[in-house]
Amino acid sequence: MKNLLLILVLSLLSIQSFAGSCPDGSEPVKSISADGTYFVYKCAADSNNSQKSTQVKVKASNINFPGKFYTTEIKSCKAMDYGTFSSNEAINKVEGLIGYDWHADHHTNSTSMNVWHQAITDPINMLMVATHNAIGNDNQANIKIAKNLLIELAETDTLYDSIGYYDVKKKPLCYAGRGDINAPCWYHEYEFARNVFSNYMITALWLKEELNKQEFNIVNKYIKKMYMKFIQPTELQIQEQGFYAMANGGTSILVYASWTNNKKLAAKEINFRFQEMDRVFYEDGYINNNSFRGYRGQWYHSYGVNIALGYVYIADLWGAEVPKKLQKKLIKASEVVNLAITDWDKFKCRKFTGGKIANFIPKDHAIKHTHQYAFAIDTLMKIITGVELERDPKYLQKREYQIKESLGVDQLIGFNPNCTLKALALANSPEELAKQEAKRIEAASELSIFKLDGETFNLTIDKVDFSETGPFELEREEEGYLKPFQLHKGHINGYLNTKSNGIKKFRTIVYKYADTEEQKLVIHVDNPTIKSLKRHKDSLQKLKCGLDEIEWGWLSFISQTNDIKSARIQQCVHDYFKEANDREAWELFQAVLGGTDSILDYLQTSPEERRIEVATKEEEKRISVDLELPIFDDVEYKLEGQILKINIRDPKMKPIVRHIGSLLTKCGVGSGRSGLIDTKSGWISFVSSNSNSRTQQCHYDYFQKSNDSEAFELFKAVLSGTDSILDYLETSVSQ
Repeated sequence: MKNLLLILVLSLLSIQSFAGSCPDGSEPVKSISADGTYFVYKCAADSNNSQKSTQVKVKASNINFPGKFYTTEIKSCKAMDYGTFSSNEAINKVEGLIGYDWHADHHTNSTSMNVWHQAITDPINMLMVATHNAIGNDNQANIKIAKNLLIELAETDTLYDSIGYYDVKKKPLCYAGRGDINAPCWYHEYEFARNVFSNYMITALWLKEELNKQEFNIVNKYIKKMYMKFIQPTELQIQEQGFYAMANGGTSILVYASWTNNKKLAAKEINFRFQEMDRVFYEDGYINNNSFRGYRGQWYHSYGVNIALGYVYIADLWGAEVPKKLQKKLIKASEVVNLAITDWDKFKCRKFTGGKIANFIPKDHAIKHTHQYAFAIDTLMKIITGVELERDPKYLQKREYQIKESLGVDQLIGFNPNCTLKALALANSPEELAKQEAKRIEAASELSIFKLDGETFNLTIDKVDFSETGPFELEREEEGYLKPFQLHKGHINGYLNTKSNGIKKFRTIVYKYADTEEQKLVIHVDNPTIKSLKRHKDSLQKLKCGLDEIEWGWLSFISQTNDIKSARIQQCVHDYFKEANDREAWELFQAVLGGTDSILDYLQTSPEERRIEVATKEEEKRISVDLELPIFDDVEYKLEGQILKINIRDPKMKPIVRHIGSLLTKCGVGSGRSGLIDTKSGWISFVSSNSNSRTQQCHYDYFQKSNDSEAFELFKAVLSGTDSILDYLETSVSQ
């Protein structure tokens, strides 16, 4: 009882002391840390005092809104060439966001450790990239589609039902405040809703000139409503620790300021954010909180640097002068990004002295690479700080996948740095173009499987034809597995007909990678017909080729590319299989690589076109059969389609059975299950006149030259007696 009273007294004292801790006698304001893991209590006066301590350098008169947020003019940009409203898939993807219940989704599927946000981030990314491409290419039809989708999202109050900032403060902390990785994180629901809305505002800025008065009012009403719930409460609010997505909400405020043409708000926000960055970025380049998150410190440090550089790029573009002290800190922070790459232990040994920090990441969840979401941090570092990013192999692998996942939109800063006018000018400068040309020439001398033609690397190995033996099953977007960059994705069944290694069964999931400057086939290696490639999965993961998708069971095959890096990766994988001492895998790899163009052509051919093509080929065979096949005399007088099937599992058929494998190799796909031999069910067919006559001739020629008189005599006997046996069967049935 005494202990209980003591605890009660201490609690009351703590509350009393806490309530009176502000100099003016007021209670501190409760807010949430930038990572959502703990509460922060600050006196309102702290913010004012802090503001007064730093000279305000940016005035409203300094601000010049560029009109398109990150640029004065949107140009066609290869770095965002991942989606277009010319595709129904893109339109359907964005429509999936209209009125979506993110609150229910997050509550059901996400935890503090893992946030499954793709249902809202994928559609907003598609809206952004397809809108960007529509404007950059001046495609009026697609601009109209983008505008209509923007309006529909506003009319349905999309994401407004997600938890707002004031309500999230009433909820438990992420990780339940005690390291429970499976606990819900309400802050994540709020954070992702806020960030998706911010990207909506950026898209609205791009389309603002296209909206009539009525359309503008619809979008404007929605933006103001969402802003008041998700962003306005955090205006000029100090985050005790860390620097996270959208500059702790600062980028979102800038977007809103541009939308409302509020230069005063923009100047106020930039001054405040520069001050905040100066506080959380240390003199040696480390970041309060981000750099000290245990086994993910490197990951979060680069995350924070990318966001800071993105914010500074916008502020500078809008007319703000970056303080020299802050500029030096950003240079140091960029150098620390490189230190973590080159000497992780040295990076990690820096101790944190900035107070409490939540670090619940266990060692087995360590991430030791630059954050893949910061996929253009190298561009920002070069433009803002002049620091070149060190080579980080794991990051380079991860970012390739992330670029595809995010469709070229940097979700942390709201734009793609590689599409800025500065980046485009740098990429197209005479020096850079000469440098790239020298790299292409050097690469061409090293790449034995490619030939350089202008700027394009073309595959030079023997071409292989793919032939269908089963229907193509297209994977639909509504099934939830189709990504925007996966074109014509589905299951295919067939054979690869090689010149030197016979035929190879090929049945698996495939898709064409969406890239206008690359012919790229991606296959899944889990199917039994691909098992010889799958057994090298672990070794391929360890290769320093730049592979990443193999981690999820995918393997790429490129027949044409303008990207030196892609050509090098393909060459690296080719050389691996060549030297792997696995003949089966090497032959299959060559067959798939050589058949890349044939498979891609097949994927892009409609089912109806495919049926017509097959029927045409079969008709051509029937027309010429009597002129070319000596075993079929007087073909025009025989009944078309006379087929006799005999079960090869009968012991009497053993002389023929021992040649089945060689027959399949010699006579090709026409012998397969859809032709004269069905190895699965155990049947071999004999024809007297049929569209498979060419294959029958091949079988006859094979046995004639097989040096196996027993097999040849049996084959001739059955073949010559085909009509007689069929007549007998028909007579028996009729009787």
